[in-house]
Amino acid sequence: RRQAIQAWRRVLQFDADASHLQVAADEFYLALGRALLLEGQPKEAIPLLEKSNAAQQTSSALAFLGDAYEQIGDAEQAANSWKQAVRLDPNSVRSREGLARSALIRKQAAEALEWLAPLLEQPNFQSSSAYLAQRAYAILGKPEQVAKWEMTVAELRRQEQRRDLIESGIQR
Repeated sequence: RRQAIQAWRRVLQFDADASHLQVAADEFYLALGRALLLEGQPKEAIPLLEKSNAAQQTSSALAFLGDAYEQIGDAEQAANSWKQAVRLDPNSVRSREGLARSALIRKQAAEALEWLAPLLEQPNFQSSSAYLAQRAYAILGKPEQVAKWEMTVAELRRQEQRRDLIESGIQR
């Protein structure tokens, strides 16, 4: 990823607005911004994710922008970005989970569950969504629900680990 970031930055030295690439500018800025975010550089990622969003508003760019704002401690901007992403894609896992985390930080468990509900209704929801539901029920003081979601989280994590092992074996 670091090598990709360096290469993409070199591209911007020759094509500052990413307008002469074989990939759309919004996709280029999103890829670079996402890579920077995943490398722990949210401040550097934000302007690139904003450029991606300005070039073509997508739920993905907004979701990652929300994550970047969350990482620098700007909860209001994070929530605004995630809400915009959910308006574009009501099933945006990254954004709905971000909004649920934000609600849980404020001890608003019912709000967190509202953001999570569409995800938890899907047949193949993620362990991260289940874990947030577990936390919400803990705040609500519902031990039977906490236990149910704790078991669900454990099973989903096992499934995800098996899937990751299979995928890593296929990629070799």
